[in-house]
Amino acid sequence: MRFSLAHELSIIGAAIVAGAAYGLLTRQALLSGISANPNDFFSLFLLIISTTAWIDFIGSLPIIGLALIGSASRSFGAVVGVVVLDHKTLPIIGIMSLSITASLEITSLVAVGFAGFRLLDFIGYKGSERKKGDIYTYLKLLGLALSISFLSALFESASILGMLPFGL
Repeated sequence: MRFSLAHELSIIGAAIVAGAAYGLLTRQALLSGISANPNDFFSLFLLIISTTAWIDFIGSLPIIGLALIGSASRSFGAVVGVVVLDHKTLPIIGIMSLSITASLEITSLVAVGFAGFRLLDFIGYKGSERKKGDIYTYLKLLGLALSISFLSALFESASILGMLPFGL
């Protein structure tokens, strides 16, 4: 069963909004579980990229992936809650840094959601009706999501450790 683009976007968006809303409501518990960051750029980068790569891969699985996409967007809700609702004073440059990181993460999650729908299309059809284009599109979207996650992990690691002129 094929979904239209509007239906796919609304389903992915609902999963992201649900996860972000849950993160917004439980931001204090989520933030209390954060440990100190390592001072080594490479180890921090590997930690972030390995986590996001697993999220991207498992998030691209049909049905199960939507729950993971929602769960992965909890951090976005927590950041919004801290900056907006808790009125933490961040310099404008810090807010821009958070916005760039959040937009990269949400873009990656949307690409992963689309990849999951392409895989669902490939699995849903019988052997003679399957289109090779669906599996190629799945692999391309998964690769795009991993590329975006790689850039996000680089930016986030450098930003956390203060290696950029603007950072957290």
